[in-house]
Amino acid sequence: MGILSTNNGRITVKFDGLGAIEIDNFDPESDMWTVNDRQTSDAEITPDGIVNCWAINALIECTLTLSGASKAATQLRAILDAQMRRGTTDSDLKKVTVVVEVGGKRTTYSEGVMTSGKAGDHLGNQKLQNQPFNFKFGDVE
Repeated sequence: MGILSTNNGRITVKFDGLGAIEIDNFDPESDMWTVNDRQTSDAEITPDGIVNCWAINALIECTLTLSGASKAATQLRAILDAQMRRGTTDSDLKKVTVVVEVGGKRTTYSEGVMTSGKAGDHLGNQKLQNQPFNFKFGDVE
């Protein structure tokens, strides 16, 4: 097994109908790729002690955080802007797949969409600030 480190991490974002974007220039002060917890089941107990359980269909919510100088952030912002201008019909909204590779381990998030991101550069004290992009996925393997 390889050493698990962000130094050997690689993220590729692929939008349907567009080329793959190799992610560059992660923000040094933020997590590069975060995956929110998801609830896939729940249960309750009735007053007479019977436990009822059920499954929940849950999306996978993730955030990719890049530095203000990232070229990939500029490309992602352009795709996000195009989604807004064109609307959200099936032909305009680009499905996305994100592949995360760290230390020989590969995780693929698919059946997704990019849901939000900053509309432009975030100017901060002495430097361009981080650029977070949010995604929702239906599947992970």
